[in-house]
Amino acid sequence: MGTNDDFRFLRLWFEVQGVFPDWRFLAKGGIFSRFYASLVLVLNWRNNGAQLRAFFIQNGESPSRNIRSESEYLRPGLTWPLRTQGGLALRAMPAGCIFGSKGPAVFVKNDDSQDLLALLAITNARTFRALVDLQMAFGSYEVGVIQRTPIPRVSPADQSVLATLARQAWSRKRSLDTCIESSHAFVLPALLLVDGDTLAARANAWAEHVRAIEAQLSAIQAEIDVRCFDLYGIEDDDRRAISEGFGHSTDESDEPDDTDAEADADDHGEAERSADAASLAAELISWAVGCGLRRFDARLANGARRGATA
Repeated sequence: MGTNDDFRFLRLWFEVQGVFPDWRFLAKGGIFSRFYASLVLVLNWRNNGAQLRAFFIQNGESPSRNIRSESEYLRPGLTWPLRTQGGLALRAMPAGCIFGSKGPAVFVKNDDSQDLLALLAITNARTFRALVDLQMAFGSYEVGVIQRTPIPRVSPADQSVLATLARQAWSRKRSLDTCIESSHAFVLPALLLVDGDTLAARANAWAEHVRAIEAQLSAIQAEIDVRCFDLYGIEDDDRRAISEGFGHSTDESDEPDDTDAEADADDHGEAERSADAASLAAELISWAVGCGLRRFDARLANGARRGATA
């Protein structure tokens, strides 16, 4: 999907929530984030994209040149940003989405959730990423490269384990989004999700919480890597070479910045998480203003209303 006029046809999801039900989430690239990333853009797809099709025709274009692979729209799958300095980063794409040219998608037969989760684990393993990197210089992770990269045969037992690991990674990643206002996972500002008598104490508690989640994610990633090394039949010497990144680091802990001119900030996650007291206080003030404007419910903070927690 390509609109040729994003200002007209795209919105943030909370701009149309409860008002325009026929707008569809759009996977359109975004920042570096494996396993999970919140989708914040929606596309005007009312009447099966009638306005968008009319727009193309009015401009002398064929709708089929911009609305491609339409038969795959709304299916659950995996998606990834074409360009990030952090490397290949596949994440789950829920059902009901449309995917853009900068956020391609992968699907599995019959949309089986276990197959999809196992594939999510495999495609985020070091082995798969190394096989992709061997096929390309620095640039875009185009669909053709992903299609050519082999996937190992997986037994039902291995599939179950990999699917469980991928689900755990997705869940841990999503838990860090509970303090991001633009995320679907948002519950409360970080300072209200942890305990402490002072601002500094709460900031430190949140920083410790983030470190704990990141440690869990590293352990999950390590287990996925080991299992996929075995599935691909990678020997010890090659495992070391892949783990060392062929001379450059591809570890997510490097926290790369996405500075590519074509990379979008459509979804939010690692790049927006901060543990310093000033940033966390600013998020708290922003939330308080939102409560005053009735965008958020302050009762979630004082216990008067029950809600999800991190």
